[in-house]
Amino acid sequence: MELTSHPLATLSLIALLAAPAGAWAEDRSWSGFHIGVDAGQTRGTSESSAQTGGLWTGDVAAPHVARTLSSRDSPSAVGPGIRFGYDHQFANRWVLGVEADYRQTDMDESTQRSATIDIGGGTMATVRTTTSTAIDRAYSVRPRVGYAAGNLLWYATAGYARSNGDVRSAYTFEVASLSSRFSKAGGASIASSGLVWGLGLEWRFAEHWNAGLRYTRAEGGSATYRPVTTSREGLYTLVPTDDATETVRRRVDYDDIALSVSYRF
Repeated sequence: MELTSHPLATLSLIALLAAPAGAWAEDRSWSGFHIGVDAGQTRGTSESSAQTGGLWTGDVAAPHVARTLSSRDSPSAVGPGIRFGYDHQFANRWVLGVEADYRQTDMDESTQRSATIDIGGGTMATVRTTTSTAIDRAYSVRPRVGYAAGNLLWYATAGYARSNGDVRSAYTFEVASLSSRFSKAGGASIASSGLVWGLGLEWRFAEHWNAGLRYTRAEGGSATYRPVTTSREGLYTLVPTDDATETVRRRVDYDDIALSVSYRF
C-alpha cells in the first residue's frame, strides 16, 4: 500500500515532520499508560477460487463457471476506532510496550463477472456471477518496540489480529434460446485471525497528549462454502442442479493506515 493513495495520511506525516525542531527538543519520558481514538482507512484483499464437481464433470461449461466464481475484490472503508496500552522507556531511549485497538471497519465490496459459452450445436449459454465481501470490525493486540528521539517515538509492532465479516457468491446460468435458467447462492461467515505487523510514529505535542500515524498489515482468514440452488426455470426444473457442485474458497487480508490522538497518564 502506498501512502500516496492516502492523501490525509500523507499530509499528516508531512505536518509531523515539518513541525519546528524546538517543539521536539523537550525530552519527556514515554513511560506510562495511554488511551486514545483513531480514524483511518482499512483496505482489504479478498481472493476466491472455485472448483466444480458432480454433474459438472466433463461439461464444457464447467471451466467457465469456475472462472466466473473466482475473483479478487478490494473492499475498503474509513472508520473510527479506540486504542489503549502501556509503554516503558529505558535509560538508553529504547521503548518497550503493548497496545490493543478496535476498529469499526464496515468494508463492503462486490464484483460481477459473466461469460458466454457455446454448449453445443450453436446453443449459447450465459453465466453471470456476483461475489461480495463484507468486513464489519477488526481488533488487534500488539507488543511494540521503539526508539524515543525527544518528542518523537518511532516504533515497530507485531502481534495478533482478528476481524469478522461475511463472504458470498451467487450466479445464474441461462440458456435464453430454451427459456431455461437456474440460480445458486451461498456464503459463509469469516472470522479472520493471524499475524499483524506494522510501523508507526508518535509525536508528543503536549505534556499528556500525542498524535500518531500507524500502518499495519494483517493476515486474514479463509472460508469454504458451496452455493445451493435458489431457483429453476424451464428444462432445469427437470435437472437436480444441486448435484452439479461448486466449491468456493475465499481468503481475506487487509492493510490499515490510521491517525490517532492519545492521552498519556
